[in-house]
Amino acid sequence: MVRAVSDAVESGTGSKVPCNSMSASLRQLKAEHLKKRGDAALKDGNLREACAKYDEAIDLQPSSSVMRALLSNRALAHTKARRFEKALEDAEAAVALAPSWDKGYWRKGVALEGLHRIADAVQAFLRVWTINGGDSESTARLQAVVRKLTREQLGSGVLVLIEAAVQEGAIPKATVECVPVDALHEAAFLVVKQAHHGVPSPGPYYARYLSWLTSGISPPAALIERSRIHAAGRCFLQAAADAEHSVRLLFKADIHGIELAQAYACQGAGYLAVQGHADRAPAPAAACFLKALDNDQGLLSVQASLEEAVKDLTKEEYDQVRAEVFNTGSRADGGLCHPEALGFVDGVSKAAGARLYRVDIQLAFPEASTKALTAGVRQALRAALASAAGLELRRVTLDRVSNPRPDSPYLGVRLEAAVGGNEEAAYQILRLVEGTPAAQEAALESVLSAVSSLGPVDHGASSADVVDITPRGVQPLDAGGPDLAGPLVPATPPKMELEVPYRMYRITRIDGSTVDRVDKHPFCMSRVYYDAAEKPEELWAELADGSCRWRQTGAEVKVCVLKVPHTLRPRQLSVTLEPYSIKVSNKDTGEVYLEGTLERGIVPEDSVWTHGGGSGEDGTMLYLQKMNLELLQKHWMHSEMWWPRLLRHHSEIAWDDYEKDYSDLPEQVLQHHRICEAQKDQERTLEALEKSKREMLQERDDLRRRQRQERLHYLRTGVRKSWVELNRANPG
Repeated sequence: MVRAVSDAVESGTGSKVPCNSMSASLRQLKAEHLKKRGDAALKDGNLREACAKYDEAIDLQPSSSVMRALLSNRALAHTKARRFEKALEDAEAAVALAPSWDKGYWRKGVALEGLHRIADAVQAFLRVWTINGGDSESTARLQAVVRKLTREQLGSGVLVLIEAAVQEGAIPKATVECVPVDALHEAAFLVVKQAHHGVPSPGPYYARYLSWLTSGISPPAALIERSRIHAAGRCFLQAAADAEHSVRLLFKADIHGIELAQAYACQGAGYLAVQGHADRAPAPAAACFLKALDNDQGLLSVQASLEEAVKDLTKEEYDQVRAEVFNTGSRADGGLCHPEALGFVDGVSKAAGARLYRVDIQLAFPEASTKALTAGVRQALRAALASAAGLELRRVTLDRVSNPRPDSPYLGVRLEAAVGGNEEAAYQILRLVEGTPAAQEAALESVLSAVSSLGPVDHGASSADVVDITPRGVQPLDAGGPDLAGPLVPATPPKMELEVPYRMYRITRIDGSTVDRVDKHPFCMSRVYYDAAEKPEELWAELADGSCRWRQTGAEVKVCVLKVPHTLRPRQLSVTLEPYSIKVSNKDTGEVYLEGTLERGIVPEDSVWTHGGGSGEDGTMLYLQKMNLELLQKHWMHSEMWWPRLLRHHSEIAWDDYEKDYSDLPEQVLQHHRICEAQKDQERTLEALEKSKREMLQERDDLRRRQRQERLHYLRTGVRKSWVELNRANPG
């Protein structure tokens, strides 16, 4: 934050001039002069002098425009010196002075990025992007920082966007099933992880999240994402409900293709659930997967899901599902011809006494084939009929297509027009298709001129029928119907709970910042390092109770005690290190910060502790030397050095959560390991030489055999042929 103004400032001669005796204009001039000197020092790389000049200028309390520039430049100096905490303080002070200044948010984002608070940095750079109107520099910087998010942070970010859509009223709350917050975040991570598996880096969700941040997430997309997350969280009923709602929104907006296919795929995944689940419904799942593939044939995962659903169905059941999907068009999916799309909600009419109608249209084209009915022709045919009836395009759907047969030698195209209560539109269609012959033929030919590639229409085989689709038991809204504003019953927990692996601890850096989870091996294998130069970034296990953060190597356990106040002096700390227990407490108050029985023994004489009054490794650190009795008994089993937990009352850390550092194992153990590795290297070298020798002898033998066959063939026939020609002539 901005430092307090001092009672006096030093003049150029070294004497002090009281700050309150200087006029505002003089303070302004001197602050600008000090700023220039600080800028020059910053440009030359003299960070200490630059910060000192900025400090003096800030103490003079210049105008807000100069003050924000001073704070911004001092934040830059702190950032270059890697003092990110101080840089963040100055950046936040600059933002408070000028909330619409892009540079303040830029400095804030850089400081947060240095502190590994990537999710917060994304929000800061998003504000920069908004202020600058989405210019190229802001877009590139925002994209770069978004790509630094972990997959877990990506999932949490998607959840935030979905919740914002709920709060804005764009999508309804989840009212069918509910899932605990930690399981919801775990499910979101699993969705991102699955989407990024086996695809080129960085993965599709980075681009999607960036697009949603800058352009907003549409209600259908938000529902699709929530459906995926609920399916991963074992809330399959809620997943199916969200996907079905998304399907209806897409139909109303007349959006088809990949978006509609994804919504159907999510709905099918909700119905399919998992094997043995009480909500598993393979028939509706197969229907949804068929509709998804009908909208986009390239979804290979949907094809696999369809095959899984079909395994639980008999041939007769699957044939019935296919017949329902391909013979009822949009009515089967609750789309445009569904009463809800035409003015009815849960059986309640929006207008008392209203009736709903649908017109079934059958057109016959004797000279056309199914190849001529392309996507463009289908769209043009729908548009022509919709225009003639005065309907929206989404109200006219293609129901089915029948190939020419001996009894009906024409291409039959059946369409449905959801006219709702618009009786005039229904009359227009009837007059168009079934009016007086002369007027009918001329009018219909004029309407179908947009699809001339189908050829002439057979008027005698074409027809139109009006169907009343008003739901039974319809009642007006004022008749005491159910309250649709909220759920009638509270959401229920899922029938199958999702396992959340990091409830008792999480893997972090030494400063507590989040790291991306490792993709674990099916057999819980993790890499080991015997060379200190090859070691990756150090990862720590932070306990859920916030008491400590710890990691281990082959010979040492490092513990960062988190509850010790930074202001506490080292002489006020009482640290007791026993062979099988530790205790960290306050000498004056007796408050215990960390205490317990160690998982295994340590050597107290070789163990030390430090307290730097800061955070991370500058805070309270314990360096515990392992006894490694188990390892010394079985020196060939280096995994015996591993502690599954720090204290006996802690939860165990998974074996494969991070790599193993064996570089500091006891010298006698490392010496034996080096000898064994040298012997193995020698054996591998000998095996490679023997293999090379065998291959060379085999090659010589094959060459002699080929030459012998060529000579025998020449002696027998007098014709010279190569071995390749002989082999082609006699492949057996």
